[in-house]
Amino acid sequence: MNTRHFVRRSLLHHWRINLAVGLGVAAATAVLTGALLIGDSMRGSLRDLTLGRLGTIDELLVTQHFFREQLVEELQTNPDFKQHYHRATGAILFPQGTLQFHSDVPAQTPDSHQNNVHVAGNVLLLGVRELYWQFDLTEHSGSVHPGQNEIVLNQTLADELQVQVGDQVTLRLPENKQVSADSPLGNKDDRIHSIPRLTVSAIVPAKGLGRFSLNPSQQTSLNAYLDLEMLQQELRQRGNVNAILVSSRQQDQPPDAIGSEALQKALKPTIEDYGLLLNEVDLQYQRKEQDGPSSQVTVSRYYSLSSERMMLADEFVELANTATQNQAQPVLTYLANALMKVPNGESPKPEGGMVTGKRDETTYGTIVPYSVVTAVDSNAALGPLTNRKGEPILVGDQEVVISDWLANDLQMERGDWLRIDYFQPETTHGNTEEYFIDLQVVDILPLTSPSRPFSRRKKAVFESPPTLITDPDLTPAVPGVTDQDSINDWDLPFPLVHRIRGQDDDYWNHHRTTPKAFVNLAVGKKLWGSRFGSATTMRIAHSTHPDDLTHVTDLSHVLQ
Repeated sequence: MNTRHFVRRSLLHHWRINLAVGLGVAAATAVLTGALLIGDSMRGSLRDLTLGRLGTIDELLVTQHFFREQLVEELQTNPDFKQHYHRATGAILFPQGTLQFHSDVPAQTPDSHQNNVHVAGNVLLLGVRELYWQFDLTEHSGSVHPGQNEIVLNQTLADELQVQVGDQVTLRLPENKQVSADSPLGNKDDRIHSIPRLTVSAIVPAKGLGRFSLNPSQQTSLNAYLDLEMLQQELRQRGNVNAILVSSRQQDQPPDAIGSEALQKALKPTIEDYGLLLNEVDLQYQRKEQDGPSSQVTVSRYYSLSSERMMLADEFVELANTATQNQAQPVLTYLANALMKVPNGESPKPEGGMVTGKRDETTYGTIVPYSVVTAVDSNAALGPLTNRKGEPILVGDQEVVISDWLANDLQMERGDWLRIDYFQPETTHGNTEEYFIDLQVVDILPLTSPSRPFSRRKKAVFESPPTLITDPDLTPAVPGVTDQDSINDWDLPFPLVHRIRGQDDDYWNHHRTTPKAFVNLAVGKKLWGSRFGSATTMRIAHSTHPDDLTHVTDLSHVLQ
């Protein structure tokens, strides 16, 4: 029996088993083929949906902060942009808005009195200019752009709210706060901005830019559209946007890597566009001449880089270090709830602990409330902690340097222990936790009093050389605090539980946010560093010549 005959006989003998195996293979092949076809079809459908909801938008920039809309105009005039792209427009995007509609239809039952209130959450709000609709591949009958006090909805959102053209709705948006609500200095209230009585001027189909979304999903988003200028006015962000939409010259072919790179080079934001502030700080005094008028003498001059959000993000600290070849000095300034001398007979606690109740002045004596403490590692170029020889003072991990004003107020000397009460830098569910740490006074530095104190719009005037610690710019600007005339006027998200004394307001008038105590940077980061950052300012030294802006130019270049 040869091999061919053997195979034929075997197939005939086991025909039932072979048939079952063959049918199984065929079924499995059909299932796999169908799955591949369905998967390919779904990928194609998702791709079509994604491209359709973006219209002709090929490049998109969205940030968590606002920047100048003028940046869009500057972009469009750039030759590199004109070579690869057709148009660009600025916009404001809010992905988590809420719309509310009070229907005139009465409630169905007496106990369902709120049935006539329709609310839609997770609304994607877009503040756009009329140019936005030219990015759409869908034809619209006439202009659908909303006017003043008007809003345009897509069909899905209109169905959700059960509204028609001419109805009025209320829009609620998360308030754009400079300081996060999870920070002790962040306001926990009024986190919602409401825009009432907006008239629905048009309802656009939920296709094309009518279903614009950055989420690659088959689910249709709930979109609402406002006029950009009106939204800027409502948000007090005149001339600012948080997104740029860009389309290329060829509609059927997106830009390649060369075009995208050219776009990035054409985009030239300034430091302010990043929400950063770069200020020149002059520590000066008026020197009286024997024959002639007095002259201004500079004791120290440097640049201070800070953020509108109070804390500098770590990436900006790294960029500043790169731009200055690690010559920038990081500073972390924090608000202490209370400063006091550790009583004689009580063991200091350098490891700190939690504050369990209000401090008793009968136990601690004088308590200095709501004072600025700065963490910094001093250097010869910038100080601010220097001895009589001009050498930087090295502060240990369990040590603190205080001003003579604080030393006199608390009757402290070198070797005494200072107790600092402070809030944790991040709140838990909006609840602040208060801790303390004890540090030993290693040095006491003189604070220079001005001949003319601060006012709301004018700096203090000194007639004798101010010491380097006499510097209110060691503290970043905090709206509602640093711009007030009195401590009692501070707009803080927590009540002032400690008594404000007359000398505390006198200090504020003469020294403003000048720190009363200093620790080293490592201790400051350990106590007050957070996910928001580990520095409040970066101090950058430069020559006293006012035209020497080398460091600033370098820094601007890196931040671009």
